Formats: sequence, structure tokens, C-alpha cells
Amino acid sequence: MSATFTLAFFLSGMNDNLSWGTLGSHTGSFSFGPFTSSTYQIWEVPLFILMGIGGGLQGAFFNGFNTRLARIRSRWVRTRGVAWMEALLMSVLISSLLFSTPFLLGKCHDLPQAREDVVHLADTAGADGAPNKAFVFGMEMLKKNGSACICESCASVSMNGAECFQADETVQYPYKKELLRFYCPEGQYNDLASLMLTGGETAIKHLFHAPPDSFDVRNLVVFWFTMLMLACITYGLKIPSGLFVPALLIGAAYGRLWTRVINYFTSLQHLKAVDPRTYGLVGSLAMLGGVTRMTISLTVIILECTGNIEFGLPLILTSFFARWVGNYFNEGIYDIHIHLRHVPFLDWNPPLRGSFLRVKHIMTANPKTLRTVERAGVIFDLLVSTKHNAFPVIVEDPTFGSRFFAGVVLRKQLNVLLSHNDFSIDKPKPFHRQPHPASSQPDVTPTGGLRYRRPRDLEANDTPRVDDKLLESPFASDYCLSYHDMEAHYPRYPIPSPMHQDFRAAARAGRVAGDELYTLSEEDRAMWVDLTPYMNQTPYLIQEEAPFVRAYRLFRSAGLRHLVVVNRHNNVRGIITRRELEEEHCTRCFRLAKNIDTDDVYPLSGAPPVGFFRKLRRTVSRTEQVKRALSNSVPIVRDNDGDGTELLPRQV
Repeated sequence: MSATFTLAFFLSGMNDNLSWGTLGSHTGSFSFGPFTSSTYQIWEVPLFILMGIGGGLQGAFFNGFNTRLARIRSRWVRTRGVAWMEALLMSVLISSLLFSTPFLLGKCHDLPQAREDVVHLADTAGADGAPNKAFVFGMEMLKKNGSACICESCASVSMNGAECFQADETVQYPYKKELLRFYCPEGQYNDLASLMLTGGETAIKHLFHAPPDSFDVRNLVVFWFTMLMLACITYGLKIPSGLFVPALLIGAAYGRLWTRVINYFTSLQHLKAVDPRTYGLVGSLAMLGGVTRMTISLTVIILECTGNIEFGLPLILTSFFARWVGNYFNEGIYDIHIHLRHVPFLDWNPPLRGSFLRVKHIMTANPKTLRTVERAGVIFDLLVSTKHNAFPVIVEDPTFGSRFFAGVVLRKQLNVLLSHNDFSIDKPKPFHRQPHPASSQPDVTPTGGLRYRRPRDLEANDTPRVDDKLLESPFASDYCLSYHDMEAHYPRYPIPSPMHQDFRAAARAGRVAGDELYTLSEEDRAMWVDLTPYMNQTPYLIQEEAPFVRAYRLFRSAGLRHLVVVNRHNNVRGIITRRELEEEHCTRCFRLAKNIDTDDVYPLSGAPPVGFFRKLRRTVSRTEQVKRALSNSVPIVRDNDGDGTELLPRQV
């Protein structure tokens, strides 16, 4: 709101009709112009449906071609220098094309008549000498909207079926000043230059509100095709750009082409010419809906820009048919780029192939686990070598196996425990420690196990040491860190850093970046850490034989980040994240289960790419992981000493 207020304040000084500080005259930062006098007939509704089908075909072509380009960019444009050179070359190419095309193919047209040229229309007065009511109404519409109903050779304004006035000259075009001369004689304008060398919003207004003969049919086709290809090529460059205005511009040209074709046939039958504003608006929605596949929200946005609720029916029909036709060939442009960038986005409905799979087919088998009481060195090495956000906690049960599920501990909790030195020399007994009741007081802090030390900056050769006095602390074996102590580092939790010679520089880099680094000495690595006070003992679980669809709906409806998979003995068998629920991963698992080749991932069509594009396919990075998930893996347990140095297989 502050930015909008500031923008409106400075725009008030740029308006000749307003003084500095006059606010409230700007309805929005983007406008399509007046649509209050534009109309359509009921027989035009099927034509709007056909326009929606055409918009869906255009959107499918746009998305498919842009996806090919995105795959090429992901292979060749990997550094900032290459991305900068690509943007520079595309800028030179587009600038040259937009300047040369109007110069070579542009056609000169006479400028629309000025408003003074319609003054003589007052001669159409009635028999009593009073001015014609329709003419008075037309002049009021001109003053209010800046335009009235425009035909090819006359102006026609009606008053709810009352009499109309006819004129031999065209009512003034409200955006006459934005038409570019561009090497045309005085009093004329270049049609292609007025579309290509102006801003996107101005070009859209030209295509919406200009008289039907303002642009040559050939040049409309040239402009439509040129903008379609340029928008497809530029979407994906490392530059701040969007898709909303280019799609509206392409659709407006597409709708004006429909206007010229329909008016050609209606003129043969001496029927009323259709309104170019209506078809330009519907064409814009058809193109934008075919590319993005949005329906209700897009219709409301376009409807609000027009201010005419009667356009609701043609707009909603066009958007739905554009979506249905486009979805027959591929997905929306945003969904495609979500998959190309490997963003773990889950749709509302599970993948179709998932109905044939179970959880054991798609889970990540044998996840990294921790025991309820673990060595500090094992935890530290696990945090350094992995980027997982949570780890299942297991306990060795003599009846049900060595990986009996006990809970889940988060990465941030482990980092806080190690950075605060929540250690014990002797192996503590799990499920016995509680937060100290005085831990909320500023002068009293609890210690966990060995000692509790507030985080501080570590200098070179500064390693933790065992303090005999702290071993005698009354908190040494009974109390743990409180919730306030665990969340005191939010949102930047400590980060583990291995001990090396240049640790001082790493610590300084961490302080500059706002992160706190910590490390462990050899003495600390041998200490014990009790995880039971901090782990979540009641997380969501799912059986490995459960259907994939059930896991998908549970994961999405509950907003989970991890879902632990157990067997009928409650032993940890795997874990599920968003990556395991993606459509790509589900498709690969389905093909592995059916012994089908898994090379092609996220194809553009049913047939795999051939030739040059086969080399540009994105490689499957998780195939081996999927194979391990499908294989009959043997549970791995640690030795009884618990130091994590020896791994022994044991059949559950």
C-alpha cells in the first residue's frame, strides 16, 4: 500500500489535469481501456468456444516448445557468464527484429479523425429543431469514456433500442497519440511499429479499441507469430520478465484476426459488424488460459479489468475450453517448470500410476537412523555427511528386532544439543530426564548430562574440555534442555563444522553470514547423548504394505515433511518425503516394478525423444535408490558396544 500511495503521488504531478498531491483518480496500474459500450450477440457464443479451442492449441504449442528450450538451457547455460551472454545476445536479436520488421513490412494508414470533425453531426436534429437524442447520448459517451461504438465507416450509438444517428466519419480514437508515424508521411501511422515499438499495455489497447481496419491482416499475422515465438524464447532467460502481458498481447492479435474474418463474412450478408474489443478480450483470455491452464481466477482478473460483468459467460467458456484442449497435449507452463526445476510440488490428486503401487515400492529404504542413546561423534558425522532434516530413532528390542521404532528427532534439535554440549560420560538411561523447572529464569540454566555451555565463538585451537566441577552439578543426570533453550537460535540454528586448520576463517565466515559454527573434540566425540527427551515419540507412521494413494493423501492433507515407514513388527523399513511422492518418481517405480526401461523421464509426448534431443534428456538421479527400495534389503544393526564402527547384518 505504501508503494501504491507513493506511485500515485508522483503520477499526479505528471498529469496535466491534476495538481501535485491530487489522489484518487487512478483506478489501477494496468487497464484495458473502456468496455462499457462493447456488445456481443448470442450467436457469437459458439465462436467464443472455437476461440478457446484455438487458444488451447496455441498454449500447447507454446508450452511444448518452451519445454524443449528449457531442457537445452539446463544443459548449456550453467554459469553466470553464459547466462549473461545469452541475455545479451537475445536482447540484440529481439531489438533488431522489432525494429526491422516494421521498417520492411509495416504499412501506413491514415490517422483517425479528430473530435472536432464530428461537430457537424449536430445537423441531424429533429423536425422541431431540437438536437437528436441519440447524438446527445453519443456525445455524453464520448466525454465519459473517450470513445463510442465504432464501425468501419460510421459511428453508431443506440439508446436501448431507440433511434440511432449515423455519421460519415469515424469518432475519434482515444489512443491516437500513441500511434507511431515511423517513416510514414504526415498524418499517417505505421501499423506494425505502433504494435512492436510501444509498451505492452499500449499495444494491447491498440488491438482492443482501434477501428477494425486499423491494422492490415498480413501484418496482424506477422505480429502474432513474431510475438508468439519471441515470448516462447524469452520465457526462461535469467532476466526479470513475466508471461502475463505477452500472452495478453498475443491473444489480442489472435482475437483481432477473428474479428477481421467474421466481419468479412458478415459484410457479404449485410449483417452488423462484430465489436473488435470483445474478440480481442476473449482472444487474450484464450491465449493466457491455454498457456497457464487457469480458469476461475483468470476469468475474475480479466473481468475486473473490463468492469463489465456481462462478459462473464464468454470469458468462462473460453477459459474452460482452452484448459481442456491444452491439457490433452501437456501441462500448464508453471507446472512444467516446477517439474523441470525439481520442485517437490504435490498436486491435489495422486499420480495415476500410484494406484498400482504400495508404499514399499516408492519409499527410500534403509534410512539413516540413530539410537535412543547415541555417541556424540556418530551424530556429528551424520550431520556433516547428510542434509536430511529428520532421522528415525530406533531401539534394539529382543522380541521385535533391532530397528524397533522409537521416535523422530529433527536436525535442528541435534545441532542445538551438540553445540550446547549436552553430553554424558556414562551411558544414561533413556526416558528419565526432564527440563529443569528453573530453566526459564535468566540466571539459572540447566545442564544436560556432562555440562551445559552457552554458545560462543570458537577461536583457533579452542576445543571443549571436561570440567570436573561441572561433573558434580546437580543437573548432570536428571535434567535436559527446555523448549526455550532449544528454540533460542531460531531461525538460524548452529551448523556443524569439522575440525581443521582453517577453522578460524570458517568461524569468521559463519559469523558474517549470520550462522553459528561448532565442532567437537576427540573427548566430546566419545560422550553419550540421550535423544529421548527431544524426539517426537508419536509421529505419523504408515505400514509398508499400505497403498500409495493412502500415503499420498495423508502426507498432503496433514502437511507432513517426513513419513516413516514401518513393517508389521514396527521396525523402520524406510522413509517418505515429497521426493518419493512426485509423479516422476512414481512413474519410475511403476516401470521398475513392471520391469520396464526407466530412461525417459517427464516426456513431452508418448514417444521418447530421438536424435539430438535424446542427448539433452535429464538423467535419472534416483534410479539406484528406487532399485534399492524394490529389492529385498537386509536390515542393518550396530554392534552392541554402540560406537558405530562395525555393522552387522541381522535378519528381522
